[in-house]
Amino acid sequence: MEIMENNEQTARINALKQLLNNTNDVAIKHSEGYISASDYSKIKLQRQAWREELTALEGELPLDERKQSAIVQTKDWLSNVLAKNPLEYNGKLYTITDEKQNLLNRQITTGVLKLLDGTPIEDITLIGRTLTCAR
Repeated sequence: MEIMENNEQTARINALKQLLNNTNDVAIKHSEGYISASDYSKIKLQRQAWREELTALEGELPLDERKQSAIVQTKDWLSNVLAKNPLEYNGKLYTITDEKQNLLNRQITTGVLKLLDGTPIEDITLIGRTLTCAR
């Protein structure tokens, strides 16, 4: 029963965080003077209520679950940032995705295993390029 309650708590916590994220732009517009205090007052009260509920719910969750939730959120945030902000190299844009990271990790692991198995470094290909030995 406790696991189900924790899952429901985690789901509600995530929903509250999403509600706050969805209204961040309104809060920013108010802080920049684009929305009057009277127009913002209802949203402000709702955000305060969401924050109070969020604080209470997070305080009830075990530390390990709060850490796991924070890790998941951070990974999601980073993934979104990297997807929206590609890296530029030699005039080309490159994105970093989980799929590309996993492919690179598999290729590196395979290359290391081949080295350990006695394959000469010059015979190992990583991402379409032959490795060279820097000695």
